[in-house]
This record gives sequence, C-alpha cells and structure tokens, in this order.
Amino acid sequence: MLFEVKEGIWFDNLSAAIHKGTPGARSLTGVSSSEEMAQRRGPGWRPTLIYLSATDCNLRCKYCYADCGTYGMKSSNKVFSFEDYVESYERMRDIFGGVSTLSFFGGEPLLGFAEIRRFVEYLHERYPREELPELSINTNSTIAGGAVLDFLRKYDFIIGTSIDGPRDVHDENRIDAAGGGTYDRVLRNIDRFTDRDIHVFVQYTFNKSHLDRYEPGKGMAAQWYRELESLPIENYDMIPVSSEDPRFKLDMHDEESLARYLAFCEESADYYLDRMRDGDISKLPRMFVGLMLRIMTRTLHKDCSAGYSLSITPDRQVFPCHAFASDERFAVSLDELRGEADLLANPWFRSVREADRLKVEKCEKCIARRVCGVWCKALTFGEKGSFDDVLEERCVLMDVYTRRIVRFLVEEYPAHREAIRDKLLAYNRVQMQMRTAYES
Repeated sequence: MLFEVKEGIWFDNLSAAIHKGTPGARSLTGVSSSEEMAQRRGPGWRPTLIYLSATDCNLRCKYCYADCGTYGMKSSNKVFSFEDYVESYERMRDIFGGVSTLSFFGGEPLLGFAEIRRFVEYLHERYPREELPELSINTNSTIAGGAVLDFLRKYDFIIGTSIDGPRDVHDENRIDAAGGGTYDRVLRNIDRFTDRDIHVFVQYTFNKSHLDRYEPGKGMAAQWYRELESLPIENYDMIPVSSEDPRFKLDMHDEESLARYLAFCEESADYYLDRMRDGDISKLPRMFVGLMLRIMTRTLHKDCSAGYSLSITPDRQVFPCHAFASDERFAVSLDELRGEADLLANPWFRSVREADRLKVEKCEKCIARRVCGVWCKALTFGEKGSFDDVLEERCVLMDVYTRRIVRFLVEEYPAHREAIRDKLLAYNRVQMQMRTAYES
C-alpha cells in the first residue's frame, strides 16, 4: 500500500521503498529483503531468560501493569531461590543448547539480591567465560548499596531503569510505599552506577500527566529530552503508556488529546532529526535510530520476542514473556518441562509465539507495517483481549516517526550524508551490543 507523505513523496508499506515523484517512480532506497517475517530463531539462536526475581516491590508506581510487582499472584513465595535459579537455568540450557541472556526483572529484583549474587557467582565458577550469558537487570534504581554496586560492576551488568521525564511528573506517579516521590533518589543512584562504569538505559513512560502539561509550539518536548540527555546514561526510549485507567490513558479518540499528542510526537521526531542533521547522534533513542535504519535499508523488523524469550516466576511457572505472568493460561510448569514441545503443547503459549503483526488487519493499513518496532503481544492482548489488534497510542507514534523520517531522507539527508551515515551506524552497533536491557 502506498502512502503519500508529502506531495511528490510516497512510501510503500509493503516493501519499505521510498518513491519520489509519482507512484511507481524509481525507489530511493535499496533492494528489498524477503517478504517473509524476519525470524527470531536463526542459526545459533539461544533464548533470553527473564527471571521474575522478586514478585514484590518497594515502590507503588501508579500505572504499574504488574500490580506493584505481584502480577496478581497470591503466593507467599515472592523471591526466586538460588536452587530454582540453578535448576531452571540448567534445564533451559539443556533444552536449547545454551542461553544468550539473563535478565533479572521484577517487581524490584534487587529485593532478592542475595540469591541473584549467589546464582551469578555459581555460573562464573561452573562455566568458561565464552559459555556465559549476557547479564542485565531492570531496577527502579532505589537500591544501590556498596555491595550491589560492586557486584553489578564485577559481572558487567547492564541496567535498565525508569525516569518519567520532569521531576514533577515522575514524582506524581513513581512513588514509594509512603507516597513520596523517587526522582532525586533515582538520579543519585544513576550517578553511583555510572561512577562505577555501569551502563544505564532509561525508559521514559509518557502518560496523561505529561500530555496535560504539554503545550504545543513551546519546545517542551525538546526541553524534557535535554534534561534526560544531561544525565550520565547511555540513551533512553520514550514509550507511551498503555492503560485504560483515565488517570493515565492517552485517549486517542478525544480530538483535543489526539491533537496535542500528535504535536508532541512531531516535536519529538523533529528534535531527533535536527540533532542528527547536526551530526550529534549521542544518546538518541535506539527505537528511533533503529526505525530510521530499517527504512534506509528496507529491513523488515523482527516481531516482539514474546514466545522466544522465556520468563520464569518464583513459583516455577514459565511464561512466554514477563508481561503474561498475571495470566495463568499462558504458564507451563517447570516441573513438567522436559523439552520445547512441552512449551508448545500449551495452546496459549503457542499462540504467543505464532502471533504475527503482519497478519493484523489494522497493521496492513499502517504506513509503518514493515518497520514498526512497538507492537507488543502482551500489552495488546492485555488491553484488547486479542493478538489481532493494536495499541492506538503506539500506532500514532510510529506513523508520525515514519513520515518524518521519510521526508528527512528525501529532503535533507543527501546533503548531510557523510556527517550522518557513519556516526549512525557506529552508534547503532554499540547499542545493539548492549541490547540486553531492552530485550527483556
């Protein structure tokens, strides 16, 4: 399907080709890759294991999809034990011939720090370095004592954490058990992480609190991004919240909300592209850089990793992703797991692996169909009750980003090619090497 981005500029959502002039004119991009969905499971593939190290949390973030880290679980067993870490890891290693990455998740995983440390030390004592998985941890960055810092640095952990833009917005929603804000504490601990040369990646969850404050035309998005970029982090990604709670929801069916959100997305894209044009690639969001490179190379984006990554709870249940852990229908008991066939014998688990955005009717009519990087199986199913659907706030973001990038590639990139290309590729290469904090 062809989309007119601007008069004389067209984008084909099936081949990801840019056409200048009239439809069917010579493409500005290279040879199209296969129309087959890029597979998660290529030669040498090994799964990522996402451990729900603690189904508990010391914070009470208001829009937490995991119900303050509990995922709705009633079990008293809230912390992963050393013995279960070892058994589950060895089982998955035997089944799949290895494990590529370990991600410690929660809740707040560092509530189970003693067990994590014992497990990682065990791995390093048992296996040669070349057989060890990459390590990442997704933490709220409120726990950072000396022993934690020494451990994370010694074993080359990558940290994923959350900062929701300006202090007032963050502290309105990311609160501790006493109701107090956490922004200053998080920033202090990020400084402590980076003082130890620990790489930190930030997710910035954009929600109604941001939208209510945002005033189009005043440069507020750029100001918020500059504040984040001033921190000692590797980079950040801005992700719109997916929630039906009216306190946080980005209502794409309300004309005023949609218009303001569109303006925010447009300002965001223009800010990134202005920096890129000036040759400043540092800390640009990996999601945006990846989208641009896929459009430039006409590369089909791999789908969400759910069903290929595996998430394991303290109750010894294996899920296709941590975001499914609140729904027992998707679970396979570790006690019954002897091979990959046991995972796929659960029709709910199998349905996650088989879900494909290219088969989603709404995606077929989207400009970003081929290159989209924000379709999430778990959140879509959780909010819509089906894999054959989309999250509108993410679709709006991808539509704006794709259109802005296509125009930039036609109108401005040729004059700045040498200043941008090599830096862009080098930056993306580094981010891909440290992808574990994102892949979870």
